[in-house]
Amino acid sequence: MATGKTDTANPVIYGEDTRIDIQQSTLDPMAAATAMFVDNYKLAMPFKTLKDFYPLCADEPFQDQPLLGFCSGVLIAPNQVLTAGHCFDQRKKGCENVSVLFGFTSDKVGKTKKTELYTCQEILKLENTFGSTGKDYAIIRLDRAVKGVTPVRIASEIFENETVFSYSYPLGMPLKKDQAVLRTSENFKNFIHADVDTFDSSSGSPLFNSKGEVVGLLSRGAEDILEDDIMRIQQEGGCLNFHRCDRGGYCPGERFFKANLVPQN
Repeated sequence: MATGKTDTANPVIYGEDTRIDIQQSTLDPMAAATAMFVDNYKLAMPFKTLKDFYPLCADEPFQDQPLLGFCSGVLIAPNQVLTAGHCFDQRKKGCENVSVLFGFTSDKVGKTKKTELYTCQEILKLENTFGSTGKDYAIIRLDRAVKGVTPVRIASEIFENETVFSYSYPLGMPLKKDQAVLRTSENFKNFIHADVDTFDSSSGSPLFNSKGEVVGLLSRGAEDILEDDIMRIQQEGGCLNFHRCDRGGYCPGERFFKANLVPQN
């Protein structure tokens, strides 16, 4: 998967699952600007839902929702989307088979018009390097300006312990929102952390401050479900829950690349 979520020993949900399902009636400017990247071949196939892919326990939410996208991003110019570099690391020679949707909510499933689909035309910039001073971003040029969506601004300053808001398409599902408190780290100087409930395909998703400015892009995080667990359930029966970290325990949180380190020219 093009997600870069590699810390397999850590859980993915922090305390209770606090993701909120966004609807068109509650679509704010931050939600409207949040992009989903989709491989074109999936648009021609019947939707498969969360429960089609994983043997989940009945208490896991959103199981009837489709899995469509492979990464998230955010509109920063009329025809440019900012996302994580690792989402397109294997596509450096082009992205002509990728479409982009904005504000794809659960009540838009099966109702998306062709005019709401945008085509990835060019990868303008891309960096994906590891380490404490690594970078993880890409800027994608679309085939045309996005209609009815205002590009967001990138925050010039980042403050520890400020309230932040995550918008993403977890596992490729319709748009979700979560809230947390931002943490900084001396070990990862180019990154910030937050205990937001994110999943595979949330990579590249924006983290906003209270002003609606982007402070970070999801880069790395905890593994959702281990393949060994899926195999065990298939052999022994039962069901799976996504990994969780109880409040008060050691939870490194999800790692976001600082958006103000993305070159603007």
